[in-house]
Amino acid sequence: MLKSNFILLKFITIIFLFISCNAEDENSLENLNKGLFPNIIISTSSPPALWPPSLLELNIKISDSFTNQDVESVIEMSNKWNQATDYNPTIFGLSSANRTANLDYPNIESYKKDSEFGIYLKKKWFDNVSQSALAVTYSSGYQVNAGTPNEYIELFSADIIFNNDRYEFGHDQVAGEFDFASIVIHELGHFAGLEHYTGIEDSVMKPRIKSKDVRRDLYPIDTGNIRALYSGYTNIKGMYLGDLPEPQKGDEVTIIHEYLPGGICLHYLNGIFYHIH
Repeated sequence: MLKSNFILLKFITIIFLFISCNAEDENSLENLNKGLFPNIIISTSSPPALWPPSLLELNIKISDSFTNQDVESVIEMSNKWNQATDYNPTIFGLSSANRTANLDYPNIESYKKDSEFGIYLKKKWFDNVSQSALAVTYSSGYQVNAGTPNEYIELFSADIIFNNDRYEFGHDQVAGEFDFASIVIHELGHFAGLEHYTGIEDSVMKPRIKSKDVRRDLYPIDTGNIRALYSGYTNIKGMYLGDLPEPQKGDEVTIIHEYLPGGICLHYLNGIFYHIH
């Protein structure tokens, strides 16, 4: 379904993919069943997204608004993703020296325009992103081989932004705080290209988390998915990327993954709802 959509949208220069776990729309499934969303196209996934080898060992900058303990957690969680691939490839290249001034743009679209990959703390949350979001990963890439079975998104930009307007994050399971490392390991999964995981197995990529939850270690499904994504496959189902014709880059794609404390996940492509879970 999505592939045909991309063909129909081939004259649009920017495709916007919005992935949200909407805690504020608890009746969405009921409304969907009542037919209140006409002309809906439903698909189970978007094209897989991954970084080209030339950009791997991603040099992510960490805002100076985070504490030293926060930085240590970011490095530790990024290394767990690297270890999952046996450093082949090494996805993240992070060190305590990778500090930068905090960027607090009023519009999320502005993060794509800077020249660095970063993790930032936002004191006044965006108006055009769910107010319930704990954090978002904002990524950009190009469609490659659009409309073919080998379609994927080649990433060229990404940032992680924490919502410090509404939430507090910590390391010691204090009541009312969300576990910082648990949020980071999830968002780094999105940064690397993974989608939310909605299967029955435990995963750090589950779309929802509670303040009492601690998920600081990858589960077998997470290790399997990241290895599959970066071992010559275009997605976790095993669509092989090797021995293909020269990739044809197409429209620019912008992806937002929101991580919320609960609710229903609604997925949008160009502002059009296409998937619910």
